[in-house]
Amino acid sequence: MNNVIGDLIGGAGRYHPIRRNAEPVNHFEILPEIQFRERYRLSKKAFLHVLRRIEYGLRRPLRRNHRITSSIQLLVALRFFATGSYLITVGDTMNITALSPDYIRFPSTPEAQREAQTELFARSAFPSAVCCVNGRQVRIQSYGGENGELYRNRHGWFSINVQGICNARLDFTNFVARWPGATHDTRVFRHSRICHLLYQEVYRDALLLGDSGYPDLPFLMTPLRNPQTAAEHLYNEAQIRTRNCIERCFGVWARRFAVVEIGSRFHTPERTVAVIIATAVLHNISVWFRPFRRREVDVEAYNAIHENIALVHDNTIQQLVTGYFEQLI
Repeated sequence: MNNVIGDLIGGAGRYHPIRRNAEPVNHFEILPEIQFRERYRLSKKAFLHVLRRIEYGLRRPLRRNHRITSSIQLLVALRFFATGSYLITVGDTMNITALSPDYIRFPSTPEAQREAQTELFARSAFPSAVCCVNGRQVRIQSYGGENGELYRNRHGWFSINVQGICNARLDFTNFVARWPGATHDTRVFRHSRICHLLYQEVYRDALLLGDSGYPDLPFLMTPLRNPQTAAEHLYNEAQIRTRNCIERCFGVWARRFAVVEIGSRFHTPERTVAVIIATAVLHNISVWFRPFRRREVDVEAYNAIHENIALVHDNTIQQLVTGYFEQLI
């Protein structure tokens, strides 16, 4: 997606990064760390990291104001993401979305998968799960036209249906933002690249956790609809408690970037999607620059549990219930 995010002048009152007939104010230089994070949702360290990654693409004269530095351009965009205040578009100069392959990554190696599994296991003792999946409706204005109603979701308002997959650290490990709001979560997932890779058993030991709206698949663990035994109830409890991390991830993301919660007024899906993906990238970068309070897990004991279950992609839920949760009763 080529340079679809514009430099957006956001904020209000005395916090405008750019003032007419005056030198632009660089809040990175003048604001203390706490106030900077409150306004731009990133620490100064994370801000510099993002700036280094995208600065090359910003180093060119702008059409309207040659005094705007790359730092100011990034501050302007972050302010828009944080507040949803849409005032002026001054040119397509940013490409944060291009960073998504570097910062939104599914654990692909056995070592990365085992680390993700143990971190999720520490939450509620659910074995073999690497990540959790869910959908979220991100509000938009109607694009109109013959396809406009495709974006009206079941709640009656217009949206993009975003699919997020996250780990115990609340990182997005996979992110899909292109489907109209009327699209069901199941369809979004079945047409996603990660679903095809899991079907092909590229990630052999990886299980995902989803809610009851998702289909029963060998690698996607959903709650049992009518649990009967104590082991089945225990399975459901552990599944729901562990799966809660995707709801928390969505919540942190939306609170950090108000444009996700209140929506945008772009007139094309391409620009809207670019903003959504950019905020997901920045969310991950922000998470990476914060310490993760890892719950201690006996890795050797977990490895023994994982190997004893000996999951195969056939009736996986029942294998978990009989091969693991029954042993905990």
